[in-house]
Amino acid sequence: MRRKNSKAYRILRENLSHVMTEGDPETLDGLAEDAIHELGCTYFDMIHIHGEKLLRGGVLTPDPAGWALAQQQFSDPTGTIVVAGHVGNFDLGIQWVAGQGVEVQLLSLPDQNPAQDTVNSYRQKGALVVTPLSVQSLRTALRRLRNGGIVATGVDRPMDYDDPPIQFFDGPAPLPRGHVRLALQTGARIMVASCIRRPDHTYLLTFWPPLDMVRTGDREQDVELNTRRVLELVEETILQVPTQWAMLHPVWSKPDQSDPAR
Repeated sequence: MRRKNSKAYRILRENLSHVMTEGDPETLDGLAEDAIHELGCTYFDMIHIHGEKLLRGGVLTPDPAGWALAQQQFSDPTGTIVVAGHVGNFDLGIQWVAGQGVEVQLLSLPDQNPAQDTVNSYRQKGALVVTPLSVQSLRTALRRLRNGGIVATGVDRPMDYDDPPIQFFDGPAPLPRGHVRLALQTGARIMVASCIRRPDHTYLLTFWPPLDMVRTGDREQDVELNTRRVLELVEETILQVPTQWAMLHPVWSKPDQSDPAR
């Protein structure tokens, strides 16, 4: 995958060029190679760290202030939508949260291929309920949020490249807005989280303060405004560790269907 002619390498390099806008070609080459290595660490840890190994301490540590905010929000009758970019190892982070006895519904990509189904099988641990995106899973999420429950999802991968674009780093990208629509519809708050791998290969789980949705009276304006508020925090997490941004899909442009995966 680290070969420069591999599809994964080219996509990671292209995405990173929008984050590290002042990077020269040689720097971007190095960042893309590092990102491939970090991606391997992410999947290895997702498969091998679970159960008591994850929960007994030492592998993952929550930021105390952020975790206190999260616990307070989780106990609030207002629902919570935990969102994140594909940075570090969000799967481990949300499994750790579920391991604390907190039931979480994870809205994942639809099971469009065996690889996605395999990833979802590793995610389904303890109190973590993995529901591939569908009309039924969205209805379940609505009920859960209205009852004060917790839903989690990623927000930095295009679901439909024909969706209207929104500003992300240096340009417009067709990123999802469904998490904001859910929050506006249910009154839930959104918490941005990250689970970043440290140099010693342990993880730091961080939560930003919960966001109440801004309401102007114009629903579409509210969606755009609040989506940008969330993305600003996601951008901040990516900038902390850009090589841990494991985004293997083009973000700012449609995939080239004629480009074979190698």
